[in-house]
Amino acid sequence: KNPLKCRQLVTSQEQLDSVANVLMRPKFGGRFTQTDADRLSEEIRDAAIVVDPQSGITATNDPEDNRVLGAAVAGKADYLVSGDERHLLPLQSYEGITILQPAEMLKILEN
Repeated sequence: KNPLKCRQLVTSQEQLDSVANVLMRPKFGGRFTQTDADRLSEEIRDAAIVVDPQSGITATNDPEDNRVLGAAVAGKADYLVSGDERHLLPLQSYEGITILQPAEMLKILEN
């Protein structure tokens, strides 16, 4: 796997739909308006391959996280980047997809 050889963002419509809601949470200090969050979601859509998640994945007890894994599988991803320390990061990998925190992925891309 060479992350510099071919970098392509893969996502699902469900993940795009949740971007605006996540960005407007107090965790981000209210820096994103609905318009800003919607605009960013659209920019991600324009830059990404949007896939239909593979169904039937039960790797975690969280259906939403299983759908994230399903999108990664459907998109034949090498990496899944997540901050989810409860369900996704503890897996470390799934079906050959390495699960990393954003800071870890940045280190890989910098090297």
